[in-house]
Amino acid sequence: MRRKAYAYITHKNRLLIFTQDPRRNAGTQVPGGTIEEGEDPDVGVMREAEEETGLKCLTRVALVGEKTWRGADGVDVAARFYHLTCDDPTPPECWDHWEITPSDGSSPVLFHLRWTPLNDVPNLAGDQGCMLATMHR
Repeated sequence: MRRKAYAYITHKNRLLIFTQDPRRNAGTQVPGGTIEEGEDPDVGVMREAEEETGLKCLTRVALVGEKTWRGADGVDVAARFYHLTCDDPTPPECWDHWEITPSDGSSPVLFHLRWTPLNDVPNLAGDQGCMLATMHR
């Protein structure tokens, strides 16, 4: 089973989302990724969030929920979704950041990050938005 952790990073009433190079056809996403062997998911989500955003001023608020599904490659995926906050009083509105160590071993990936209003989040790739409504409860 592959373990994943996703971060719903908020600042005020906004959610952090990103896109990649359109040639990767990865859609709009939230930060997250594969939990390393032996890594605590609570720690892994913070590592993934920092690797994919460059933000160091993050606080883990809560585990929002869990979901399991069968991946396109036939491997089961167990994902945990977390609410994190950005504690920077004035984070950039949008920025680019390179993820240097993608979990699939590929070359570095450029992320185009931006904040979007929580009441206007676009459809997220791979059902990554499945726990957003739970976060608001």
